[in-house]
Amino acid sequence: MNLSSLWAWGLVILVAGTFILTRLPSTSVADSAIEAELAGLKTEDVKLNDETIKMTYSFLDMGQPQDVFDQDTKTLIRGWQANPFVLDFVFPTPKPITGLVIDFGGMDFDLRVQVYSDREGEPILYESEYRDQPPEPHVELNFTSGPALVSRIYIEIEQFNPPDEPHIHVREVLFKE
Repeated sequence: MNLSSLWAWGLVILVAGTFILTRLPSTSVADSAIEAELAGLKTEDVKLNDETIKMTYSFLDMGQPQDVFDQDTKTLIRGWQANPFVLDFVFPTPKPITGLVIDFGGMDFDLRVQVYSDREGEPILYESEYRDQPPEPHVELNFTSGPALVSRIYIEIEQFNPPDEPHIHVREVLFKE
């Protein structure tokens, strides 16, 4: 094999390797956090009852993630220019969750909830439209189609006819068991 053939094969291997490496899913926590931030999301560990769950959410301009679990609808988190506003909860061990109770600030919105039995599997989608809502909408959503054990809940709240700078308010989140 001559030098130009070796150079050509080396180039092919380099290009193929680069292609493969740039398409592998992220496995490190640091890479996942960077990817989330680039997507306009932030990830934190949050205390819920006696365990720590991973919460990923759209950037906030008001409140702290823990505020949605304090059982006080006067405290809240407020998204900063995110429509839809994302909340993503990952539980350390699967839980028997049968639904959600969520309190919001006044708006008409579409609520999409994806419920996962395991972190990588296909979710069950629950979607509802909420129009002509009271000043503080209260939503109770039952997971009628399962799954029996939940490892992840991904939520999108999309405001209808948002202002130029949307600020979606989430006052409280409760996981029904």
